[in-house]
Amino acid sequence: MPQGNSTKPRGASSPKLIRDRADELVSAIGRDDFFALLSSALGDILHFEFLIVFLYRKDAAPARLHDSITAARHRKGLNNYLKNTYVLNPFYQALRKGVEPGVYFMKNFMPAPCDLENRQQDFRLRVDSYEEIGFLTEDWPSGMQELLLVMPIDPSTLVEVSLSKKEAGGGFTAGNVTELRGVFSFLHALIRKHWEVASHLLAPELEAPLLERLFMNFGQDVLSERERQVIRLVLLGHSSTSVALNLGVALPTVKSHRRNAYAKLEISSQAELFALFMSSVHELRDSL
Repeated sequence: MPQGNSTKPRGASSPKLIRDRADELVSAIGRDDFFALLSSALGDILHFEFLIVFLYRKDAAPARLHDSITAARHRKGLNNYLKNTYVLNPFYQALRKGVEPGVYFMKNFMPAPCDLENRQQDFRLRVDSYEEIGFLTEDWPSGMQELLLVMPIDPSTLVEVSLSKKEAGGGFTAGNVTELRGVFSFLHALIRKHWEVASHLLAPELEAPLLERLFMNFGQDVLSERERQVIRLVLLGHSSTSVALNLGVALPTVKSHRRNAYAKLEISSQAELFALFMSSVHELRDSL
């Protein structure tokens, strides 16, 4: 399990962030501009080209909480990551096994052996040995280096602040890491408090126990156990290819289970699946 060591800051903390921005950041907790101000404050510590804040939840595809991307093409690349290539990302693979809070280079998470050549079309990626993680998501800028702030919120929820910079321009330095480690505990506490106050706005969803009951009940009278596993992942935002990787089965098998489940539920599209699921949400809530 990779260790970030950021809970024990090394060297002096960044006085500029603490002195000039701490009160501003604390005041922004619970507000819509919290992550924009956080991005600005981090820019006082080190230079980066753009920042993305991701939310990871157990058994769900990642979600974007905030980003400073300006290029439309690169935003398409981000959307492709959120829908497809995240399952191949070395950080996501490490996250499933457990990652300690801390500051990391993306290269700290070596990618697991993976047959990328045969997955280029399914995942809309290009294999490239010059890239930091061995491949490039379609429409994502090339030659970027990533520095990650990994901040668990609770056992099933984690926020990742990803900073990106062109490696050809020098990339991030060990000094950058030291400065971020110096303020990591403060930033982690800020984000945990912001989540506590504004989680219903950041990721509006059902309470976890109720959500689990819904998944347990949904289709239980007509679907097989494997079909329910497939449908659960589809409802959580996974593509068929992602479902195949998560369940360790072949893509045609997933498509077959999905087709059979749709037939048993008497639906013919993903839109109808979501509508049917939301109908069960309302029924369960009315019964409480």
